[in-house]
Amino acid sequence: MRFLTIFFIFLASHLAFSMAWNIKGQASGWNNTNFADVQNTQVGMQYLPQAELTVAENPLIDADIALNATSSYDFKSESGSTDISIYRAWARYSTSQFEARMGLQQIKFGPAMILRPLMWFDQLDPRDPLQFTKGVAAGLLRYYFLNNANIWLWGLLSNGERKGAEIIPSADNSLEFGGRIQHPVSRGEVAFTYHHRNANADPLLEDWLKSAPGPIPENRYALDGKWDVGIGLWFEGVLSQKEIAYVPINYEKYLTIGADYTVGLGNGLHVLGEHLFMNTSATLDDYENRTEFSAVLADYHVTLWDMVMGIVYYNWKTNDSYKFLTWRRTYDNWSFNAAFYWNPATSSVAGLTQNERSTFGLGKGFQFMVIFNH
Repeated sequence: MRFLTIFFIFLASHLAFSMAWNIKGQASGWNNTNFADVQNTQVGMQYLPQAELTVAENPLIDADIALNATSSYDFKSESGSTDISIYRAWARYSTSQFEARMGLQQIKFGPAMILRPLMWFDQLDPRDPLQFTKGVAAGLLRYYFLNNANIWLWGLLSNGERKGAEIIPSADNSLEFGGRIQHPVSRGEVAFTYHHRNANADPLLEDWLKSAPGPIPENRYALDGKWDVGIGLWFEGVLSQKEIAYVPINYEKYLTIGADYTVGLGNGLHVLGEHLFMNTSATLDDYENRTEFSAVLADYHVTLWDMVMGIVYYNWKTNDSYKFLTWRRTYDNWSFNAAFYWNPATSSVAGLTQNERSTFGLGKGFQFMVIFNH
């Protein structure tokens, strides 16, 4: 708390000096229709106004605030909603080797692109052209060594909502903390990450059970690495340990391996593949309850303005496949996106791949989105 007070006093002391404002924003509108039931159509609009303030440049002292204004309507249920909330609100002090950032911000790390065990604090969906994700209220410190090694330290204040790929949210107003050490190796880098929180299972329990478990301490440990050896190679491994009442130890184990390569075909066909192993168990050495997912992404720039991308997810346990194809045309300020999806009636990959506001539904459907940046 003392550090935060000193930081904002230091920031305020520079307000009398030269400041530079930059105002920008992103407006988008979309239509989502299910082919099996045309009446099952949703339309929506979103506007993200953003103000950037630069107080000093050496060292860099800046701030960022953005709002999220959304409105949507569902023709089948004949219901709509409108909401305005804070999307980002942070202040930063940084030098060539150090950064301190406080406030509502995005925190993302790890080399995996689609099936991401390290999706701890964001909900980025590779299918979403907006790359929208909620922020977390956090303090983040990063230090970069001259050999490209770096250390991250963070502390979060939970609002009781799920973040990242969490199924059980953190306890409201609880403190979370963790860190990450990343170090270069031959033709790549490896990293170790740790995070601690107190989960709250009450929203998932029957009323008569809610008073029993209480806060659930959880420790997450992760190891990841990536290399460029002609093709890109990477992995992410995560071990999550929860201490749940009436259950001695609860373990969640995740491992993603991935690779990508650009084929010299035409303008270059980029192909990416990942495979995820998941396991939950009461003991560390139990691997019987295992689920596996695979994902393949391919994208190709047809012209300078046009790009086509396809993604296929496959659940090896249920034999379900999820298919997505999009065409995108991009100008300086405008972007037009047309997407088709073919999904099962129920989802088993949503928590791993998409954010909560994703408009890609179940079954077969079509989405058209227009984006304007100013």
